[in-house]
Amino acid sequence: MSRNSKNAPRLPWTEPTYSGNLRSYRRNLHEYRKACRLAATVEPWQCPTCRVTWPGVTKRGATRVGCPDPKCRSKARSVAASEQGRNRNPSLGRDVVVSIRNMYRPHEHGYKTIARFHGIDPSTVRDIVLGRTHKED
Repeated sequence: MSRNSKNAPRLPWTEPTYSGNLRSYRRNLHEYRKACRLAATVEPWQCPTCRVTWPGVTKRGATRVGCPDPKCRSKARSVAASEQGRNRNPSLGRDVVVSIRNMYRPHEHGYKTIARFHGIDPSTVRDIVLGRTHKED
């Protein structure tokens, strides 16, 4: 794999630098070269969000699942949550909201316990108890 080629994937890792410990440097250099050899043999992976081509493996040799760019990873998680409806408060009936408010007792029945009972997210229970959402008419 030529690093000057336009179609070659960008390497998300860099060559190790010598920091005074020869044994550690040699080990890191060996891992770096091994990862580069492995990346050259595996088909590149293209991020569906940012469209950047990366090696098909990580530095440790595992199959690449996500983009190494933290900004892109965050955006991808947010998009996936929106598509799956995980970042929306469910519309709950009035009887469920009243039940949640009545069940909540600090240090006895917390958000997680009530959320498990009703099958909703603990943050939704917190928002209902604190009055941030599902306000009374």
